[in-house]
Amino acid sequence: MSAAQLAAIQPRIKSPFFEGLAPLEVETVLAAARECHFRAGAVIASQGTPANSVFLLVRGRARFFILTPDGHKILLMWLPAGEIIGGAAMQCRPSDYIVSTETVKDSTMLIWDRPTIRRLAGRYPQLIENVLVTAAEYLTFYVATHVAWNARRISLLASAQSRACSRATTPSGKPANLVSGRCHAVNQRWHSAC
Repeated sequence: MSAAQLAAIQPRIKSPFFEGLAPLEVETVLAAARECHFRAGAVIASQGTPANSVFLLVRGRARFFILTPDGHKILLMWLPAGEIIGGAAMQCRPSDYIVSTETVKDSTMLIWDRPTIRRLAGRYPQLIENVLVTAAEYLTFYVATHVAWNARRISLLASAQSRACSRATTPSGKPANLVSGRCHAVNQRWHSAC
C-alpha cells in the first residue's frame, strides 16, 4: 500500500486486530496490505478452500455462512467494519476456510496473503494473540447461540407435550396425563424427537 493510500485509510481503521501494537507497528502491518473493494454479495472466502488470505473489513458489512451438502445457505454471524476474516491463514499449517464470507454491502477490505501475514505475525506476535481472542469471541457467540436455540427447541417440545397430554386418552378412555401421572404416548414422541 502506498504512503498516500495508508494516510487516507489509517484514520478509518478501528480493529481489535491491532490491539497492543505500537502506532509504527500498525503502520508497518497496514503498509503490507492491499486495499480491495467488493460489491454487495461478493463471496470473498469459500468454506473448504485453502485459507490463503486474511481480510480486514474496513468499510461495509459482511457475514459468515455455510452451505449444507444439499445447497442450503445457513447464516452464522454478521460482521461490522473492523472485523478480521480468514484468521486460519495465520496458522503454521496450511488449512482451509471453515466458513464462507460474503459482503452484504459494498465493502472495502485490506488483504494480506498468507506468507505476508505469517511473516508479520512472526515479527509482531501480538497479531496471533489478537486473532486467538477474536476466534474465542466467535466460539463464545456460537456456543451461546447453539444453547439458546436448543433451549428454545426443548421449550417448544415441552409445550407441545403439555398440549398433547391434555388431549390424549388411553384405550379405556381416561385422560392419558392421569395414567400413572404421565402421558405415555407423548413421552414416546418426545424421546424420539430428542
